[in-house]
Amino acid sequence: MEENENLEETSDDDSNPTDSIGELSDSIRTSLTIESDDRLTFTRRSVGFSIIAIHITCFCSRAILEISDAPIVEILSMISWLAYSLFIPGLVILLYHRRGSLAPVDVILIIPLSLMWVQLVGPATQILFVLLGISDPIRWFTTGLISLILTAAIYYLYSLRSSETFAIDVPSGKIDNSAAVFCFAMLSLSIVGPLIFYKLDDNTVSMIALLTCSLASFQAKSSKSSKMLVLYTTALSVMLISSLVSSQVSGLDIQVEYYFANSVIEGFSIDIFSSGHYSTVLSTQSIVPLITIWSGIPLNLVLKLIYPVIFAYCSILLFSSYERLFGDDVAFYSTLFTIFSVSFYTSMLDVARQGFAEIFFLSSIFLLCHSDDIRAFRNRVFIVPMLASMTLAHYGINYVIYPMLWLAYL
Repeated sequence: MEENENLEETSDDDSNPTDSIGELSDSIRTSLTIESDDRLTFTRRSVGFSIIAIHITCFCSRAILEISDAPIVEILSMISWLAYSLFIPGLVILLYHRRGSLAPVDVILIIPLSLMWVQLVGPATQILFVLLGISDPIRWFTTGLISLILTAAIYYLYSLRSSETFAIDVPSGKIDNSAAVFCFAMLSLSIVGPLIFYKLDDNTVSMIALLTCSLASFQAKSSKSSKMLVLYTTALSVMLISSLVSSQVSGLDIQVEYYFANSVIEGFSIDIFSSGHYSTVLSTQSIVPLITIWSGIPLNLVLKLIYPVIFAYCSILLFSSYERLFGDDVAFYSTLFTIFSVSFYTSMLDVARQGFAEIFFLSSIFLLCHSDDIRAFRNRVFIVPMLASMTLAHYGINYVIYPMLWLAYL
């Protein structure tokens, strides 16, 4: 353990440039991930390198895309901006806020915090530029640059701290080989099946995919990490079987959300004060359009592919909350029953705004389940913003949720 704690000090004590370069290369190879005593740790150096690399890749790929539409640049832009949108804002916020290494409870909050950040970037940019007299500010070089600069500044403030702890320190959680193979087969069938059904009007592979998903319960005796992987893959698979059967969005509410998200992309502006139906819901007018604008992924693919990838994360939040209260087995089966409910894999595909709102709501429940005191600062600092984000993501959900929360609190 002493060797791990001194890992960040390598290449600092030797004044010989050649030796320093050699030590640095060795450090880069060994400091990305370190498994010790059944724990998986990420050093500050490796995390910082990843954050900086993604920032640079996002800016350069999107800038190059303005003058060249080379396929490799498009793919690089999609991957880098998608990784940035889902992971980097939440990661830098947690690194800055926590004084020590990030624990499993913190790591699970990375995606919800990142979504909360993306949801706020749009209206914040809109208000700022309207005050400056610019009426159409929602573009990649305004929202994207503002977001990149702010997250880079937060990381810079974090990097100024002198700390001997790792950036992330979590249990290693070995994934069972059987669970990994099962998840790969299930996800592959769930992607290939609906595509074959769309092209050839043959649903045989989709039926096999559904049968494979139904076998997820046989993974109940796997390790905790394997259970989480199985639950997430199952949730994503059952959604993709329904989502990928057509090339366009289908369903009444999702078409309305597509219309307003597309109006932001084409009009370069969020209609915050409009009286239009669902037009001011920020999950529709900020999260969805910004992912499209930043990454270059078509809007219909964001709603049909990226949104299921995001919403399937609810299974992780549910399992982690149940596991804290009832144990692994009850948590696994309870989450699995939720995944196979019609409202999860059918209704949520038709109401994207509610799916985003439920991620924020379940994140708040997750924080409550992992604290002995609802008044704890650790909870208040994130629960209140999460509930506010839930309200901004979908106004209608609060008619039921807020009274229930107040009754539970009282």
